[in-house]
Order: sequence, then C-alpha cells, then structure tokens
Amino acid sequence: EVAALQVGSLSYMGERTILSYRKKGGGDAQKVLAPVTAQALRDYLRTRGDLLDDMPLFVASDKGLQSARNLAQHTDTRIDDTVFLQVSPLSGRAIEKVVATYAKRAFGDNNGITVHSLRHTAAMKALEGGRTITEISDLLKHANTRVTAIYLHRMEGSGDAISAELGERY
Repeated sequence: EVAALQVGSLSYMGERTILSYRKKGGGDAQKVLAPVTAQALRDYLRTRGDLLDDMPLFVASDKGLQSARNLAQHTDTRIDDTVFLQVSPLSGRAIEKVVATYAKRAFGDNNGITVHSLRHTAAMKALEGGRTITEISDLLKHANTRVTAIYLHRMEGSGDAISAELGERY
C-alpha cells in the first residue's frame, strides 16, 4: 500500500491531513494522519521540489539512482537523473530494506524486525493499551474481526519479545 501512494493521495481539510489509498485486498480507504506524521510528510515533500499529484509519494534515494545507473550500464536504458528521483517510486523491496537498515542501526544484527513484525507490534501494543478488537481490526485493515482475533491469538501465544522491546522503546 505504501509503495503505491502518490502525492495526490494526500488532501487537506483545514488543519487535517487525509491520506487516501487502495487497500491491498481492494477497496479504497482514508486515514486522518496524526499531526506529527502530517508535519513529517510536509517537511519531506518540501525537499522534493515541484510535484504533480500523479507522482509517487515516496521515491528512490540517491542510492536508488546509483543502482539504476548500474543496471542501465547493462541494458539500453537511459537514466535521466533529474526525472528519476521524482518519478521512481520506492518498491516494496526497497521499503523492506529501509526498515531493515534502521532496525539494524537501532537494535543490531539479527534483530528479527521486518515490515510485518511492525504490524504485530502495533497490534499488540494496541491490545495491551486496552483497544477493542474492532479498533485493532480497523488499524490492521482486516476485512473482519475474526481475522484479527486469529492474528492476535497467534501473537499472544508467541511471547513476541521483539514487540515488547519495540513497545518499550516508543
């Protein structure tokens, strides 16, 4: 879902920033962003210059550009640096690498933190914080609460030390 976001996925209603997106199972969703998240996105977008609504929200970095240049050396592809950094979206794999890189910096090697484990952490912390299964199901964008109940049951029995450690850190 994150990889498919575009600049136009963000809309503004007064002080509120709303993110519209397509759920992985289909269907559209909207989420009002927390003020701190909205501000971080505004700061990030200011670094990108002039943007059109159909441009990707999150794009490859200079390191991604270098990878594309290396790939282009072995193909007939021409890379335009000024365009590449504006229109080349982060792939799902690139997002996984970003999470892995920052998890390694924070927790060292072999920490077990993945994009999916962050979902587990969010769900467990919401459960520990007294949130209802309906609220957690909405957070995880599950189609129904039965899926969430199975998901939470598996996590409760797993003794997820990573979730506990991450929860303590934030």
